[in-house]
Amino acid sequence: MLGANTSGLVARHSSHSSPELPQDKQNMQWLRGILFYYKSETLSCLSISTEVGLSTVKGAFTPEVIQEMAKNNPRPIIFALSNPTAKAECTAEDAYKYTNGQVLFASGSPFDNVEMFGKLFKPGQGNNAYIFPGVALGAILFKAKRIPNHVFLIAARRCAASVTEKSLNVYSRLYPRLKNARDLSADIALDVSFTIPLFFVLAKK
Repeated sequence: MLGANTSGLVARHSSHSSPELPQDKQNMQWLRGILFYYKSETLSCLSISTEVGLSTVKGAFTPEVIQEMAKNNPRPIIFALSNPTAKAECTAEDAYKYTNGQVLFASGSPFDNVEMFGKLFKPGQGNNAYIFPGVALGAILFKAKRIPNHVFLIAARRCAASVTEKSLNVYSRLYPRLKNARDLSADIALDVSFTIPLFFVLAKK
């Protein structure tokens, strides 16, 4: 994983480190969030196949960046997760257009469907509404005093499994439809209610 900001790659002793950050933070060699791109020299040195945008910098994923990334991956991955839509790193339309419709795209804010290359694309929205209600319900049912981190991984897997083959292969949708979120929450709650007690039993051994 590599991190970047608007000045390029984040590296040790970077001349573009934020002065307001503590020294140990300025010296970090990579960020916990993944944010690929920003400078053309980054792309020329690295075979980037995935972009995750958390920058709130509109247009950070330029057409050139998207096209370059598509050369490295037959199914490039772009998550433009910044909110609101006006600050997304790229639009759904650009993501599909500059990868010839091969991109696996999701965004933090909703985008309209895109019709292109004789196909209808339905962008998925990466929203915590898919996860938190089910996790909370499962925790309440179990009366859990704390929620282990791995519960969220289990919830994410259930969310991914709920995407139908048609949604993924026909519409390139990576997330289930929001109208199905209630049913998904019930499934996640069931998984969580079984998982949390098992976690504490194993932790005591």
